[in-house]
Amino acid sequence: MAIQYKVPQNIDMQDRIIGPLTMIQFLYAVFGGGFAYISINSFPSPLNWGVAILIAIFTICIIFVKVNERPFLQFLGDFLLYLFRPKVQLWSKSDQPVKIDVYQNQIDQPHTLNQKNVSKDDLRRLSELIDSHNSVER
Repeated sequence: MAIQYKVPQNIDMQDRIIGPLTMIQFLYAVFGGGFAYISINSFPSPLNWGVAILIAIFTICIIFVKVNERPFLQFLGDFLLYLFRPKVQLWSKSDQPVKIDVYQNQIDQPHTLNQKNVSKDDLRRLSELIDSHNSVER
């Protein structure tokens, strides 16, 4: 007699608690709305609405916007890390550090092509040599 079990599905999805909002999205909305309300009541008249609207737009972006299937807050953190991290890395296998330019432009380095004239007979001998070497290893 086989016992059947219910296998949970979609366990990586967060539960929706209020409409389309998950718990963390709802908390972002509450804190963003609270900051917008505080800014309306604490700044002078023309400035308060501008600050409140900016806070509201930022809150809406945090809640609903996804960039490349990642939450906006994670994208913003990665973007800030990219801006402030050094673009040059130092690597040292021994006592002498080696400078490696991570984002070095390839156009800066001149490309030289060494063209050699190779006959068909040389290519045929080379291919036979490689084929015979590969057949010996197997």
